[in-house]
Amino acid sequence: MKHYHFDEVQSTNDTARQLLISHEEVIVTADSQVAGRGRNGHTWNSGKASDILFTYAANTHYLKSQKPLFYQACAALAVQAFLFELLPKEARIALKYPNDVYVQYRKLEGKISGSLIEVEYLGKDIKSIVVGIGINVNSVGAELNLNTQTITIRDIMHKPMILSELTSLFIQKYTELIQSPEGLIIDDWIDTVNIIGKKVHHLQSNAKYTVVSINKDGFLICNTGTEDMTIHFGDSIRYDLF
Repeated sequence: MKHYHFDEVQSTNDTARQLLISHEEVIVTADSQVAGRGRNGHTWNSGKASDILFTYAANTHYLKSQKPLFYQACAALAVQAFLFELLPKEARIALKYPNDVYVQYRKLEGKISGSLIEVEYLGKDIKSIVVGIGINVNSVGAELNLNTQTITIRDIMHKPMILSELTSLFIQKYTELIQSPEGLIIDDWIDTVNIIGKKVHHLQSNAKYTVVSINKDGFLICNTGTEDMTIHFGDSIRYDLF
C-alpha cells in the first residue's frame, strides 16, 4: 500500500480520492489541511504539523469489506488502540457513537479524535471508500474546534510529542485492523461504543430515547416506551460517556 505525505492539502480525503484515479489503495497524511472536513458539513481544524491528519482510501477490488460500517468501526477502534498504547493507564477512553473518541484524564476531558467516512457508488455498487481520521496531538486550544470541548495528547502527557513517530504508530494500528475479520471488528465496535441500553437525548425532537439495538447498517434503534425511532447521526444525540 502506497503512503503519500504532503506539507499542505485542501483535505487528505480529497487528495486520496484523486490518487485513486491512478492507485487502487493509498494512505495519505499531511502537515496541514486548508479545508479539513468533519461530518455533516463541519470543519476539522488543526495546527500546522501539529496533529495526525490521515486518510485511507481504496477502490472496490481492494476493499477488505463492502460494508461502510466496517471502516467506521476500524477508524474508531484504531484510534482507541493507538491511545491505549500511548496514554497513561489512568486515562479513560470512550467512543461516542459512531466514531468520535473522547478522553478523560484527571481534571481534563474532551474530544481527541473524529472520523469522516465517504463512500462513492457506481449505481448500487460501491466504487470506493475514503476514511479520514484526525487526532489532536500537539495543537493548542485556539487552533481546534472551539464549539466542542477538545483535548490533545500533549495536554495529557504534558510535553510536545514527536508527530512522525505517532503517525507511524497509528498507521500500524489502522492497517492491522483493516486486515481483521469484518464480523469481529463490527461486534467489537458495538461492544466498545457501549450505547445499547443507554438513554440518549435527541436534539431535534428534544425527546429522550433508550437505545434498544444497533442494526446491520450501524444505525441506532431506539424507543421511548411508546414510540420507535431510528437514529442515523451521532451529532443528533447527547448522552453520558463517562
